[in-house]
Amino acid sequence: MLLLTQAAIAQQISEKVKVNQVGYLTGEAKWAYVSSETPLNISSWEIRSAEGYCTAHKGNGCRETGFDEATGEYVYRLDFSGLNSPGYYRLHVDNIGESYEFTISGSAYNEIFRKIMKGFY
Repeated sequence: MLLLTQAAIAQQISEKVKVNQVGYLTGEAKWAYVSSETPLNISSWEIRSAEGYCTAHKGNGCRETGFDEATGEYVYRLDFSGLNSPGYYRLHVDNIGESYEFTISGSAYNEIFRKIMKGFY
């Protein structure tokens, strides 16, 4: 049953829904981006627990950041800075899909910092 659930989540992941996969710090700004070749009307979206069972944050609308000439896509910014509960999450955008898993934590950058510092030795 667990494999079926993971397979179902993997099918919903969309490369058009972009989050910081390293993570976000509690108490800091948290933005995600959605891209599309055509203009979108993103009316609602939500942050769900990584398992997909609970909704942690709901959002309405987004801010269009404009057309990116380099990628040929329209880009939209979603702000979920109000979510500060530590945990593992996914962003779900109706009719587009879900993001990869990300974390919110007071120590979200500690592991990557340690790995980068090891590169200097």
